[in-house]
Amino acid sequence: MVNYLLIFSMFKRKCLIVNNLRRCQSSLSIVFYGSDAFSLSSLEKLSHHLVDSPSSELTINRLEVVTKNDRNHVSQFAKNKGLMVHHWPCRLKPDTYDLGVVVSFGQLIDSPSIRNCKYGMINVHPSLLPKYRGSTPIQRAVLNGDQETGVSVVTIEPKKFDIGKILSQERVAISESTKSIDLYHNLAEIGSSLLMKCLTNIEYYLSNSTEQSTDGVSYATKLKKCDGYIDWETMTSCTIDKIYRAYDSFIPIYCDWINGSPLILMEMVDYRDTVKLDWDKLERLVFGCIHHDKPGLVMFNPRLNGICFKCKDNKWVTFRQLALKNYGKMTALDFKNGFVSKQKQPLIISNNRK
Repeated sequence: MVNYLLIFSMFKRKCLIVNNLRRCQSSLSIVFYGSDAFSLSSLEKLSHHLVDSPSSELTINRLEVVTKNDRNHVSQFAKNKGLMVHHWPCRLKPDTYDLGVVVSFGQLIDSPSIRNCKYGMINVHPSLLPKYRGSTPIQRAVLNGDQETGVSVVTIEPKKFDIGKILSQERVAISESTKSIDLYHNLAEIGSSLLMKCLTNIEYYLSNSTEQSTDGVSYATKLKKCDGYIDWETMTSCTIDKIYRAYDSFIPIYCDWINGSPLILMEMVDYRDTVKLDWDKLERLVFGCIHHDKPGLVMFNPRLNGICFKCKDNKWVTFRQLALKNYGKMTALDFKNGFVSKQKQPLIISNNRK
């Protein structure tokens, strides 16, 4: 008597093995769009899967790069690896690549190029879309005090940024002391790993992708120089801490010096440590009294080895390096000796932009 249940079970197992083999033997030709250090992490991982160094899960039989110029991270890496580099703008010919991969590229890709890839194009974006569509999602998450962010892999759609279907997402916690620059490198690594997971079974992830929610849509616009401006009279110490952690390493953090020149503020001492100090005692020692409601008051703290500024909330923030036009970068002690000590005390700097 034929055991149909056994036959069916064996057939099902054989199909599973075949599917796994197909998955393991996935081979793709990929065109990569990128330009900066964030995108470089994904390109590096892709290059590890080229046919000359095959993987058990994925083989890339061809990898070419589209970038904006010859001077960026991606272009230099591609040339060192012997990858073909195309300069933007360029339009892809039909049936040239299986898939386009876009990471931190910042340009809208034309519809024909997207259609001319067998599987279209996908994008690695450092936020939990639809939150923070745009070019600065990491900085906005830190500035807004979010407790988590993440990475999304989505399809590329024509004419608009970051609106595609979601293939996969991964959440990442943000601590109250996290800096954007550290989160930037962390998300680049996580995003590249999430990308590779999707590529190992691209047909599955594309067929199971989901539309972005229409709720919770927000935008992260390009940074402007003025975003790094500190106004002691209107900003609390907590706000300045968020601005510094969000924007440092991306745009200058600065205030007005007494002559109106921008004073660049660097190496901020952790705000969570400085609030614990007895600032009233130090004020009495330096000035002979406590100056309440004097935002912009400046003094040197030898214990922290930093220049300190009083904020709107009567709390202090401290910086260990500063820079003025024509003088370059200085330690806090050098700035104190060369500039602060030569002014009439108490020294209070104000917003010259009113």
